[in-house]
Amino acid sequence: MNSRSQLVLAVVLVIGLAGCSGLSPFGSGTAYPDGYNESGITDPETAANQHSNALSEYDSYTQTMNITNPNRQVTMNLTVRVDEANKQSGADIKANREGQEVMRMEMYQKNNTTYEKTQMPLLGTVYNTTEQSFSSFKANQTNTTDTEKWFSNVSFEEADTVTRNDETLYKYNATGVDNAKAFTNVSGSTTIDSVESFNATLLVDKEGILRSFSFDITATSFGETQEMSAEIRTTDIGSTTVNEPEWIEEAKSQSESNDTIPFEIGA
Repeated sequence: MNSRSQLVLAVVLVIGLAGCSGLSPFGSGTAYPDGYNESGITDPETAANQHSNALSEYDSYTQTMNITNPNRQVTMNLTVRVDEANKQSGADIKANREGQEVMRMEMYQKNNTTYEKTQMPLLGTVYNTTEQSFSSFKANQTNTTDTEKWFSNVSFEEADTVTRNDETLYKYNATGVDNAKAFTNVSGSTTIDSVESFNATLLVDKEGILRSFSFDITATSFGETQEMSAEIRTTDIGSTTVNEPEWIEEAKSQSESNDTIPFEIGA
């Protein structure tokens, strides 16, 4: 993956995600996903890997991440759609500051080629085309690194269950965090000195697919108090469609004529 995409995806935390079998207090023989039990997450790495492994059994899915930092008046939204059956994927990344869109990057991957369209107010529209396998593109967009790091530093309470769309999901709440540095990227700061408050809710299905992970955090960085929130969701499992965007021909044309001007997005 080229450096521009890596930088953008680092900024928006593309991420990553989570959790299949154990024993449950909701009935004899009820199984928890691998990495979980009645008290929370027993193995963050296993839980994160199980999420990926379980999703790989489906033809398609959508993952989203929304991040909000009211103090900095910044919002970031990432949507990744994966179509395993047709070996194609798409991603849409948006960044807004003070209500104005400051960056949008759209990506489409098929036939071992990744097409990109980036729009920024000062730079206009830039297209880029790179050679990349479907598996590599998917891995970069849906990695589990940040999720595993967050899970390793959150103290979850005992499991409960909720029903969503006639499906029973395991629900875990959390009100404490062990290491504030795990959430540095969400703050947009180089460091977090301390956490004043933290609340999180995790929903995971019986297969270990992380359906939703949301959290609100109030922290201090260099003496400044910041409020941040994030939500990760996995939706449209088995029913996601990926459509080729209208700008593909323009991206191909610019690539063939060497009109594409690579640029770096600073941190």
